[in-house]
Amino acid sequence: MKNNSENYGDYMAPLMKHMGDPAALRASQRHIMFPADRGRPQQAYQYNWLHCVLPEKLSVDKPLRATIRAFEPLGNGVRLTLQIEVTNLQPDDEIAVQLNGRPVDGWRRDGSDRLTAAVAPGLLQRGSNQVDMRLAKRASASDAARTVTALELHAVGESNNRN
Repeated sequence: MKNNSENYGDYMAPLMKHMGDPAALRASQRHIMFPADRGRPQQAYQYNWLHCVLPEKLSVDKPLRATIRAFEPLGNGVRLTLQIEVTNLQPDDEIAVQLNGRPVDGWRRDGSDRLTAAVAPGLLQRGSNQVDMRLAKRASASDAARTVTALELHAVGESNNRN
């Protein structure tokens, strides 16, 4: 019986060798993304459907908590950004975010529904990182729910400037 991998052997073999050497993989990757658990209702999901929390509506009263798992060293020479995608985000909305209990400031719009902020490496810990998000100010322009559909930590190495 044939399986799907037989059609892609020439493509897969170098990838498998690359993945077998973590040091080579780290050295070749300039941009690594660590997503929060997401998947409801039908999006791609990388861990376990039972534990996904996104997408979820933002509240003014109660923070939405999501976890980002980062097991790579993210120190010197790495630029870190936290990115949040929120459906129906209004220009006058304000979202308060804490990473491991400490505020993340300096948010800027990156398109109509994405917010981006730089993150100091000292705010992160190796392993699970807790992100709390709350709708601090709700614009009156829309009564529709503001729903967080993605939360991502992006790590861009400054030494491998190929991308």
